[in-house]
Amino acid sequence: MIRTGDVMYAKVGDRLIQKKLLGRGERHGVIIELRGDGGKPPYIVRWDDGSQAWYVPNTDLPVEVRPSRDRR
Repeated sequence: MIRTGDVMYAKVGDRLIQKKLLGRGERHGVIIELRGDGGKPPYIVRWDDGSQAWYVPNTDLPVEVRPSRDRR
C-alpha cells in the first residue's frame, strides 16, 4: 500500500486490516478487486469471515494495508 496525503493505493492480494470498530475487534480481509483508477479505492474485499463487500477507506476508522507476499 502507498499513501499520498489521504489517498490510499493498493494492489489485488494486499491484506486489509480494519482496526477496532465500535463493539467489534479488528476485521481482516484481502483485496480481490480494484474499482478505482491506478490502485485507488473503492476496493472489493473478501473478509476472513467469507463475506465480500465494497470498501472505501474512512478517515474515522484506522486501517492498515499489508502488501501481498507475492507482490512484484
